[in-house]
Amino acid sequence: MIMGYSVKFTHEAQENFHEINSYLTDNFGIRVKDNFKEKLTACLRLIAKNPHLFPFFDEEEQVRRAVIMRVFSLYYHIKTEEVHILAIINNKKERPDFNS
Repeated sequence: MIMGYSVKFTHEAQENFHEINSYLTDNFGIRVKDNFKEKLTACLRLIAKNPHLFPFFDEEEQVRRAVIMRVFSLYYHIKTEEVHILAIINNKKERPDFNS
């Protein structure tokens, strides 16, 4: 738990995180990967404190989007006192679909 709401990663979000870490390390080095992790941690802290801070990506599905870095976004939804991280997506490569 990161202060306030409990933050939980879905299996897909965990896979996304590991893929992004590998991609950044392999293509840009440890420094860039560490910068991504720092920005992700800061974003998760903000979400844990105030999960309504970021705008809806899909209001019908109640999915919110937080831009971590210009290239990566985090998608999540709020369930009672928990925040579920649904995915971490490369904005240049993918567009998430949470309707399925």
